[in-house]
Amino acid sequence: MNDSEPPAEPKAQTPDTAIIGAPPAELLAAIVASSEDAIASKTLRGIVTSWNEAAERLFGYTAKEMVGQSILLIIPPELYDEENYILSELRQGHRIERYETVRLRKDGTRLAISLTVSPIRDASGQIVGAAKVAHDITQLRRLVSDRERLLESERAARSQAERMGRLKDEFLATLSHELRTPLNAIQGWSELLQHKGTTQQDMERGLQAIARNVRIQAQIINDLLDMSRIISGQVALEVRPVSLQEIINHAIDAIRASAENKSIRIQALFDSKIGPVRGAAWRLL
Repeated sequence: MNDSEPPAEPKAQTPDTAIIGAPPAELLAAIVASSEDAIASKTLRGIVTSWNEAAERLFGYTAKEMVGQSILLIIPPELYDEENYILSELRQGHRIERYETVRLRKDGTRLAISLTVSPIRDASGQIVGAAKVAHDITQLRRLVSDRERLLESERAARSQAERMGRLKDEFLATLSHELRTPLNAIQGWSELLQHKGTTQQDMERGLQAIARNVRIQAQIINDLLDMSRIISGQVALEVRPVSLQEIINHAIDAIRASAENKSIRIQALFDSKIGPVRGAAWRLL
């Protein structure tokens, strides 16, 4: 090299070359400091030894406020046993991944977080502490909760629709029976009264049965005109003492004509001890 030549100037380092050439400890510190997740370390007694900027933002405590303090400062009192469990696992060299729990901010609000906790070893391999990475999942929990509520609401709505469908089917089946019963009686007596051999007694009984079943039919139609009462289960019942013998005789009269047309004889036998009962007479027919 010619002594007259000036010495070469050192090349300027770019950010990339500066990072590549940095000592491992400095590189690790830079990664921790710039992480979006809260990263902290603690001793096996739960004393905080480091606290990155993301932890400051997440929990509201500065590093100066937390380093040297117990990690219990951010743990709800009812979860203290959880910390004992974590420390026990760490002492055995176990790593805890994505452990979902709750932590406290400085202002007292609760955060849902996902924790990953790893043991820290010294140069001899002895476990001396733990590194914790905390990720805020409060918003995710809220979204999951909202989704579950929507699903539950959908299930409830579907169940209600199915229930209403069953009630409708039951109502139509009952309505069909209610309408057919008096119509059958009216039709049966009308056909019987047209026979030439009909007696005066049959005529009187038939006309009474027809009139009675016409009233029943009219009452059913009146109920149908007030659907809101039926849907809400508020159909009014006129409850009073009624004679079961009378109800049964009327029911037999309603089908007697059809039975006699088929040569079927109906005879009612009553226990003399049966007395009046309370009920809605016309609905029992």
